[in-house]
Amino acid sequence: MISVTSPPDAPLAESPLHTRALTYLFAVALGLTPAPFAFVGAGLGGMLGAFLSVLGLLALAASVVGAVTFTRRAGRRGARYARQLVVGALFLVALPVFGLLLNAAADPCTTNQCDPNFRPLSSPEVYGLIPLHVVSVVAYFIHARRSESLGPRAEAVVGAALLAGVVLQLVLAVQFAPAVPLIIFVITAPVLTPYVSVFLFASAFLGRLRARGEETAAAIAARSAREAEEAARIAAGQAPVYRRPAEPDAPVEGVAHEPSNPLHGLLGLPVLLGAHAVLNAAIFASPTGGVDTFLHTCGYPLSQLAKPPPRDCHYLCTVAAQGSPGLVRPLRWGVRRGRPIVVNRQLALANAFEDLLHERWPAFGRFARRVYDALAFPLSQHLTRRWMANALYLAMKPAELVFVVALLLFDPRDPEERVERMYR
Repeated sequence: MISVTSPPDAPLAESPLHTRALTYLFAVALGLTPAPFAFVGAGLGGMLGAFLSVLGLLALAASVVGAVTFTRRAGRRGARYARQLVVGALFLVALPVFGLLLNAAADPCTTNQCDPNFRPLSSPEVYGLIPLHVVSVVAYFIHARRSESLGPRAEAVVGAALLAGVVLQLVLAVQFAPAVPLIIFVITAPVLTPYVSVFLFASAFLGRLRARGEETAAAIAARSAREAEEAARIAAGQAPVYRRPAEPDAPVEGVAHEPSNPLHGLLGLPVLLGAHAVLNAAIFASPTGGVDTFLHTCGYPLSQLAKPPPRDCHYLCTVAAQGSPGLVRPLRWGVRRGRPIVVNRQLALANAFEDLLHERWPAFGRFARRVYDALAFPLSQHLTRRWMANALYLAMKPAELVFVVALLLFDPRDPEERVERMYR
């Protein structure tokens, strides 16, 4: 096999300072991945909570020391190898496992509580992604360990697995897009994993493709040189020499077979993805089992389930209606989602105005509702006193006037009929 000498991978200890610093930074991040679990005992209080907190801190310190030691030992083989290993362990193993735990703790689409945090991957279908991810991760670490050619068949399998990792991470990146702003909280770091992992898998595949291309070019050059040598001998009237002993100090070139091509992994990719689809369809008894973990969600780009209506959510006009009776002037009891609420004129007008928007301009009505949900609900959670409800009632008076004018101008029927049927 023609081998192309790649640039030597210097030991980590001999690499530039910035390379060592970045590698060990990833190692510390890997060691800190269990940090949220180290402080579970802090919420218990008392001696037990203090003991568990100290134990968690010791375990976390041991985790960091272990990650740094692991990186230093891997660095003896080479800085690039150590970096690939620690980055892969962080973004392909540790953070995805933590992400599975966060996904399990999030709300399913069956909940109807206020301000829900819906999970981006439905459960238990999410566990069907694990075999495909494991195959891709194993291929990545094989690439990190052995960058030389593995032979045609093994190279095709590794290439197909790396490409499957690229496909899976791209789909996850699309699904996770609405959650990207949450990365300001350290605990949501797993949201970043698909955006980093797709580059890890792609760079590994392209690196093998480039190396095999160099080997192919070297093989072609060696064959051309041999053919030119034979042609020169024939032209000189000498018999062609097909085999001769190598000089004692001359390097021996192996030409056992043509270099393998990772592009053959393109042929194996449909097979691998098809096996994933068939396996998940059999496990979850659904023809779309391979993608149900994305489809059976709500509020995300690939979701096909509608968000359930919120429950017991008090918004601004509802809060204002709970003020002093002499000021807010309640008219009657109403019903919202099966629960009794106090209805005053202001609340009925606001709901009638929204009903008019949905009837006349449904697209704008949906947009206004989304904006109102995003802004009004968090504010209403802090308005817990009667004097706050009174102040809010007065602050909403200009909006109440806008509601009245809009109903008078745009309602094709009697506006009072619309107002009267609200919350009935």
